[in-house]
Amino acid sequence: MKIYVSNLSFQAVDNDLRKLFSAFGVVSAANVVMDNYTRRSRGFAFIDMEDRNAGETAVASLHNSTFMQKTIQVREASVSK
Repeated sequence: MKIYVSNLSFQAVDNDLRKLFSAFGVVSAANVVMDNYTRRSRGFAFIDMEDRNAGETAVASLHNSTFMQKTIQVREASVSK
């Protein structure tokens, strides 16, 4: 299951999110999206969870929670067409 996380702290890195989401199941990928020019975080990320049920639990538990002093938004990523 692919998960979209927004309103991230600009200091958050891939491993921070991997640790946060691994409490709910196996994380196959955690990618903070970086600006190509500045190489700084754009404040959002994508997480890939191996198990859909674990992903749904993570979304329900973490949406509107505080992470690194920011209230994060967590939802299932929409599939691009």
